[in-house]
Amino acid sequence: MQKLRSLAVLLTLVLVASSCGGGDEIAAETCFDIVDETVELFQRLIDDIDEEFDDLGIEEFVTQAQDLELLSEFEEDAMTIEELSENLGCSNEQISAGVSAQAGSLTSETTAGRFVIDALISGGL
Repeated sequence: MQKLRSLAVLLTLVLVASSCGGGDEIAAETCFDIVDETVELFQRLIDDIDEEFDDLGIEEFVTQAQDLELLSEFEEDAMTIEELSENLGCSNEQISAGVSAQAGSLTSETTAGRFVIDALISGGL
């Protein structure tokens, strides 16, 4: 359980302290756009997790996820989103509420990816 909490904290810190960076163009004109970009970022992260951790259980995923290279791309994109959010005057609470509302639209084919989605929906990320 401690490992699961560690992963949740890690992913939360990455999102809050950083923002996106997978090379996709990130543009936003409103706080609603920021929410959409954030949800798309999470879907890309989940897709990467699905690809890299196809058949791992949650405990194995948590053990291995702390050294993920794909998190550096996620961090870059997260920083871009955070900068856009600040420029538009969007609050963290507003963005978090919007992401939580849309988290049900995220999809995954793996246990690890579904774990991340469940954490988002339950407010663990």
